[in-house]
Formats: sequence, C-alpha cells, structure tokens
Amino acid sequence: MAFLSYLLYALGAIVALALLYVLFIAFCMIFVDRGKLYDDDSPFYRFLIDAVVSQILFFSNVRVTVKGIENLPESGAFLLVGNHISMYDPIAQLRVLKDRKLVFVTKPEIMKIPVAAPALRRCGFMEIDRENPRKAVLTVNRMADFLSRGRSVAVYPEGTRSKTGELLPFHAGVLKPAITAGAPVVLCRVSGTENVHKNAPFRKTPVTVEFLRTIPAGEFSKSSLLCESARNEFLK
Repeated sequence: MAFLSYLLYALGAIVALALLYVLFIAFCMIFVDRGKLYDDDSPFYRFLIDAVVSQILFFSNVRVTVKGIENLPESGAFLLVGNHISMYDPIAQLRVLKDRKLVFVTKPEIMKIPVAAPALRRCGFMEIDRENPRKAVLTVNRMADFLSRGRSVAVYPEGTRSKTGELLPFHAGVLKPAITAGAPVVLCRVSGTENVHKNAPFRKTPVTVEFLRTIPAGEFSKSSLLCESARNEFLK
C-alpha cells in the first residue's frame, strides 16, 4: 500500500512539473510581439526551441542518424533544401543542425500555433503564403536578406508534404534567394519520419538525415536551372 502511495505521489509530482513547464513556456511567449518581423536570433528563445525539439524526439522515441555530414559547409550561411514527408522533418533537421541556428520558411498555419509560434517568430522563422503572390515575394526577398547577413535558411520547395513519400515538383521561386545572396545550397534528404506517428511512443523510429550535396554559390545563374539540378539529386 505504501508503494502505491509513493507511486501516486511521484506521478503527481511529474504531472505538476510538466504543467509548470508548459505554463513557463506559455508565459515566455507573452513577451513576443506577434505582429513584428524579427531579423535577429534570440539566444533565449532559440534555447527554448532546441529544448522542445529534443523533448519531442525523446518522447516520440525517435533516433536520428546523420549521413553525409562531410558535404555540409564548415561555416557561412546556406540555403537548406529538403524533401517534405512529415511534420517531424524540420524537428529532425533542427536537432542535427542545432549549432547552425536555422531559420525555417513555413506555411502560415504553423505561425498561428499559440505556444510555439511566438518563439519561432522571435528567432526569425517566416511564413510564405503561396496563395498571395505579393506576400510570397516579400518572403523570398526576406530570405535573400537573411542569407546575405549570414543567417542560414531552410525551405521545402515541394510546398507541401508528400503523402506518398514520392518527391513532388519543386517551386523554383524559393531557391532564388540563394542566387540573389550568392549563398550555397545544401541538399538534405530526410527519411523515416513518415513512420513516427505509427510507432510513437512505444516503438523506436529510426530517422535518417542525409546531406546529399552542397551546390556552390554561383554555379547557377537562374533559379529554374538550380531547381532542376537540386530535384535531380533527390531523385538519384
């Protein structure tokens, strides 16, 4: 009976700590202006993002393996181009590239999530509205500005998640900032994330983040040619 009491106390303490943690994060989000575009990276909010990313992977029982790390530039800003098969894709990439402080370009819905969106916005994450060409152009220009100032940006040129895992057509426009800013393009393929929702949390899900190749700055002068070359690398 005593053991059961101790167990209930322990579970209660864990639940209480979890609630306090969530409340703390929610409290921190109050200080972010949701109508402002932040160009700098906040060490504090980046720390929160990294912490939550690690916790999501841990409690989802995801084990990430990295391949082709030698294909990643040792320093400097780059445009990360990836395939998109699951909401866990950016989570895995953020974990692997923690030290590079990536800024993701995402769909507007993500930037409306109550607790997560303020931290993402405070670190420069940006939305792209493909239904509004004028707003999309502003985002593309902002991507180029970030790259020019030494901040690495990540984008999924398919524009949406592939439900079958088959690579969808790329949108060349989101690769244009690399040409404008004279930044290299890192091609990063993620596999295994599509299985997380079926396995978590009781079964381990192996996920692979593979850096296929870095296309040097200046190799292509047109975004259409860069887009074609990048997509061909993923299809190999």
